[in-house]
Amino acid sequence: MESTNVFRRLTAIFWVLGIVLRRHFFLATSIIVTALISSLEPVASLYIFSKVVDRSVDYVQGTATLREVGLVFALQAGLFAVQRIIMPLRGWLGGILSNHLLNDITMDLMEKTSKLPYISLESEEIYNNLEMANGTKDRIPQIFTAIINLGSNLVMFGSMFWLLSQLNPWLGVAVVAIMLPYILLDQHIIKQSWELTERLSILRRKMGFLSGIWSGRITCRELRIWNAMNWLFEKYSQVFRTWFTAERGQSLKRMVYQISGGLCMAAGFVLVLFMTLQSIEAGTVTVGMIAMYIQAVNSTQGAAYQVFVGVSSLFEHGLYVLSIRRVLKMEVPVEESASNTSQMPAPLMNGKLPTITFQGVSFKYPGSDAFAVKDINLELQPGKMTALVGENAAGKSTIAKMAVGLYPPTEGQILVNRVPLSSANTSEWFKHTKVLFQDSSQYALTLAENVLLGQGFDRDVVRVLDEAGFASSAEINANTLSEILSKEFGGTELSGGQWKKVGLARALAKQGSFFMLDEPSAALDPRAEYELFMKLKEMMSDATTLFVTHRLAATINADWIIVLDNGKIIEQGKHDQLMKSDGLYAQLFNLQVSLMQEATWV
Repeated sequence: MESTNVFRRLTAIFWVLGIVLRRHFFLATSIIVTALISSLEPVASLYIFSKVVDRSVDYVQGTATLREVGLVFALQAGLFAVQRIIMPLRGWLGGILSNHLLNDITMDLMEKTSKLPYISLESEEIYNNLEMANGTKDRIPQIFTAIINLGSNLVMFGSMFWLLSQLNPWLGVAVVAIMLPYILLDQHIIKQSWELTERLSILRRKMGFLSGIWSGRITCRELRIWNAMNWLFEKYSQVFRTWFTAERGQSLKRMVYQISGGLCMAAGFVLVLFMTLQSIEAGTVTVGMIAMYIQAVNSTQGAAYQVFVGVSSLFEHGLYVLSIRRVLKMEVPVEESASNTSQMPAPLMNGKLPTITFQGVSFKYPGSDAFAVKDINLELQPGKMTALVGENAAGKSTIAKMAVGLYPPTEGQILVNRVPLSSANTSEWFKHTKVLFQDSSQYALTLAENVLLGQGFDRDVVRVLDEAGFASSAEINANTLSEILSKEFGGTELSGGQWKKVGLARALAKQGSFFMLDEPSAALDPRAEYELFMKLKEMMSDATTLFVTHRLAATINADWIIVLDNGKIIEQGKHDQLMKSDGLYAQLFNLQVSLMQEATWV
């Protein structure tokens, strides 16, 4: 098992190296060359320094000329200048490459996530993998940096090892031997740290959530009015204490291991220094060579330390990158592939409005044993408005999301113009759908970008914003369209009703013949709600419409009404038919009417 984990980490490391060399070969090779020069500089500097000392002593003793002394000083100065050029150059190249790699992996993760079925995001395991991948993607450039540093330190260690072997072949071996206890302890603590990180990921997510909601513009309103801030602080503190206790224990172990390893290294250094002095005493060496060898012992130990640390760091990064590889290796269903368009058995639309048929459809959420909806049979007629009603958790939004292609059925099938939706390209179906969710997304982008989402032109925005009742065409100008809809980024803040109209404008701007509305009138005042339904009435002849709502007064003019209860269809028909049958629909409708008429509770 352990060898498998090591192999997986090695595979992840070589995977990163392959990405770097394939995508940024010139930058990578430039960094490798500068790193090689930097790694050879220390041994060259030590050698030249010994010559500087020896020539200086010779000059004092009268056995060397000033020209000879000046030459070695010039060599030392030149080497110093080269290093001062190489260091910032290597840092600059590394910064550019790191930015490129971070952008590459971010784009790769975004692309992969965009291709995953929407239902996969409901899985806790996949969600955690995505979170880990996004949280550790900066490890990608760090791995290449670690590889370069490791290679550089290996070259420096090799050159120093060779230098020491000229004095005593066992000196280099002794330096390596004293590092082994440290590396073994270090590998042990890295493994424990990774396991702890995985266990504590949920706690960190909870802390992030709790620390964010008390400063959120929307959430902090209720928290203040409910005087819940102290309760929230205590809740955050409880999660923090749980996390901190585990993290503190791990950091204490890390410190003890590092001190133990450091003491082993210190004892070993004394032994190696003693061996060096014995070798110097036994041979004929110059003053410069004495200084060079003593410094070489320290440099060799430092290089060996950095090699072992580099290996540990590399394997640690490789461990974290495994989460990124897990995400990027996730299989995308064939029907999600853009190349699958040609494999569709028949055109979905063929110039017609869609007829959407549910045949024995049931659905379970990932990780759940219970069906959210069960044995659903219905048909959404072209050019007609079908209302989907029921109490909370009846399954209305689940059916709506299946109809637009976000959720695949667990059982049964959904047909669009007699073509199974499961055999069609989901992206192709999305081209024909437009939606207005109850919780339409609010993007910290410009007004135009919020409406278009990368499709269409600004002239379309003016028209649909006017049609949605956001503002008249005369009131909308270039400044209005380019204003950021977020105070967080120096823009403006919209009300809930205004955001609902932006969402409606977004749906109006999109081309599509299937229109799904999930509680479209939520957050609208009565006049705006009336205007919305008048607009929907105009659109009905040009689209197949599915209308999910709690407000049963809005369903009176629907062409067909489907009533859900506990995930099953219990009634369907027109408004008058359902009222006469005196079932759940009639009960809910009469209840809402009585609440509107009853004034004593106000």
